[in-house]
Amino acid sequence: LAVGVVQMSSSAGLKGIFQFFTNAYDKYVVGSSVEVTLEEVGPDVNGELIKQFHQIFVLTKLPDKYEISLKIGDNKNLHLAYSDGVNRIVFEQKKLNDTTGNDNEIDSSGAFDKNGIEYSYSRKKEDGVVDRVLEWELGDIRFKLVAPFGKEELIEMAESIEYIE
Repeated sequence: LAVGVVQMSSSAGLKGIFQFFTNAYDKYVVGSSVEVTLEEVGPDVNGELIKQFHQIFVLTKLPDKYEISLKIGDNKNLHLAYSDGVNRIVFEQKKLNDTTGNDNEIDSSGAFDKNGIEYSYSRKKEDGVVDRVLEWELGDIRFKLVAPFGKEELIEMAESIEYIE
């Protein structure tokens, strides 16, 4: 196969081979073919957050058996982690005018628009674990969602956020 790739002169042929390997990587290495069903989150998951924080956003759809496992910050810069005991979902929200932390721009290489919101989707590998990252902004708040699920599941979680006074 490698010899065939080297001898191909057509850019369309190279694109086809590249796409084949990208799809195979996504399916078998990254695991993006794993289907996840999201469910409405009950008060047991977000109730604790509502008591502790005000004027924040929470996820209202998560995969089954996920519970809040970490909460750091305040209503200007909040880092939440949900876990099922094996995998984790990280949900971050940061006021853009806040001077603490990292105010880097969103990576626009995987940018797309859905329902009038500009999202950025990417993948990262850390300690052998491949996570997907979805970032977006609403008003003066930047959101980041990191989880081992596919793009559609991340979008569904992002679309489920709810503001808590």
